[in-house]
Amino acid sequence: MWNDFTSAVNEKNNEKIALTFFEKDSNDYNSFLENEENFRLFSEIDSIKTQAFDYFCTTDFTSAGNGEMYYAVHVKANIICLGDDNDYEFDIYMNRNKRSGWKFSNVVNINPFEGELGNTPNDQWLRSALYNENGFLYKKTYTSQDGQIVYNGITLSSYDKNAKNVVIPSEIEGLPVTSIQKFAFMKQGKIFQITYSNSKMRSLVIPETVTTIGDYAFFQCKNLRELNIPASVKSIGEYAFASSTKIGKLVFNIDDSEMYNDELLAEVASESKDGIVIKGAHNMYVGDIINLQEASSQLVTWSVDKTNVATIDPDKGILTAVGTGDVTITATLKSNPAAVATVTLSVSACPESLQIKIQSTAFDRLDGLKELYINARNPFLINLTSALKLSSKVTIYVPKGSLEMYQSAANWSAYKEQIQEM
Repeated sequence: MWNDFTSAVNEKNNEKIALTFFEKDSNDYNSFLENEENFRLFSEIDSIKTQAFDYFCTTDFTSAGNGEMYYAVHVKANIICLGDDNDYEFDIYMNRNKRSGWKFSNVVNINPFEGELGNTPNDQWLRSALYNENGFLYKKTYTSQDGQIVYNGITLSSYDKNAKNVVIPSEIEGLPVTSIQKFAFMKQGKIFQITYSNSKMRSLVIPETVTTIGDYAFFQCKNLRELNIPASVKSIGEYAFASSTKIGKLVFNIDDSEMYNDELLAEVASESKDGIVIKGAHNMYVGDIINLQEASSQLVTWSVDKTNVATIDPDKGILTAVGTGDVTITATLKSNPAAVATVTLSVSACPESLQIKIQSTAFDRLDGLKELYINARNPFLINLTSALKLSSKVTIYVPKGSLEMYQSAANWSAYKEQIQEM
């Protein structure tokens, strides 16, 4: 097609030029031909001669039966335009389908006096074409600003190797790898009509740039031994790691340091006319549990004004945050019910930006799992659609000071006896 285009330009054949961009007799084809200004750029070309034609993206979907192909090429060419003779380099994008055959994704500029040479990919090309970097097939995520394409990240679509040790790059072409699409690392063989897992992956490194792991992304990676989910990951899809039966250790990392800072943990002073002082009170997040005490160890009865925000053990002073809002805690002296102290605390929801949302089936059938480490102080930072299905042989390790919080959380209480502090 490139040769047809350059020949048409050298011949000054407008119909042939238009055919490289649009399907014959289509509205776009006819409109392009009717506008003489479109061909002024080409009429000023005295000649164009190709010196090199190097593919840097070749995506072939013909095996899927739709006949689609998406190519990108770096061109070196000698262009004589209005008598000016120079060598130039530029990129061109093209695609093919069954109906119209090969076409450029957008009109190609080869006039050096009319702006940037080459053309740009259209939306269809950007949504479909796959680049290859050391076996990682990927797409570039992008936005369009003032008609210009701005690339902002990398989405891994698949992996055409079957390596034992896989290290996903943190960036490709200077862009962060942010997403792993569904089925990306799922490997299956086939005998007659029977499919089976043939993944060789034994170790996996997911970089701190990845935020999304799609459905079935690592389904049936049956040789994978250990899995470390970085704090950057915010979403894990259905069956993402399901049936990876040899995973023995699973680690969830969440950076909650900005939650439990000095401001949140600063003690809130109580008020009393009777000399009673409440110690240990500070603002909380839903799911937090703190133990309140009377400063001089006097026996008091504890109560709260809003049980939809927090509940408290009347004798032990163990306060559990269950909903958002302000709650006032009262300590009443048992020997003198008229003597009281109060303190008002604020309970907030865990920041969504720090949560990791995990579909309930993401870690189904991890038959070899023995250790689950959760590096998150608050259990609500692990946002589960329903409780994980864990066997009784799994030991769950949580940060020091958060044991009671996990043991009382709905999605973890079933494993109360299996939870330990790190």
